[in-house]
Amino acid sequence: MSPRKTEVWQALKEKRKEVIFNAGLQLFARKGFHQTTMEEIAQQVGISKGLLYNYFSSKDDLLEQIIRRAFKEIDDLFDPNHDGILTVDEFEYFIEAYLKLLTEKPDYWKLIFYLMLQPGIQSILKKIQADETTTAIFNILTQYLERHGFANARQETQLLHYIFDGLTWNYIMNPNDVDIETIKQIILNRYVQPFKEQ
Repeated sequence: MSPRKTEVWQALKEKRKEVIFNAGLQLFARKGFHQTTMEEIAQQVGISKGLLYNYFSSKDDLLEQIIRRAFKEIDDLFDPNHDGILTVDEFEYFIEAYLKLLTEKPDYWKLIFYLMLQPGIQSILKKIQADETTTAIFNILTQYLERHGFANARQETQLLHYIFDGLTWNYIMNPNDVDIETIKQIILNRYVQPFKEQ
């Protein structure tokens, strides 16, 4: 196959994978992960079940990749230069970019959260949360807080995690009831602004 044909084939394959992701996410969130079959996903996409298995080895594989992809969208915003050291400007960027991501795609995040709350999904979530990237982000944020004088930096990191989880959940459930700008300002005032001049 010529390089051009390979390139076109790869682009088509990625496009189909995207369609499968979206169909899987929609069905898992609407019907439930355990109630959805690979055959239903294949029908939704308009391909054979056998072809679907060329993209994902199992329903669990598809679920894990959907959740990993959602987490990666957030992870990619954190420590953008990937040097393992979070600067004040990088943390400010993360806060701004995360909230923008949330407000630009609330339906997508609602589906992700519905999916993650279903029974039996916790084992996959724990596997992903034990991943090196998730652990590294937690440690990088803890080190950032330690450098800026937070006495209980690890607990403060957990608090930030809970704040972002709660903010996300409340926003996707009732976007009109959450004043994102005010909350963003409170977070920036506590974790960014005092350290900008240092």
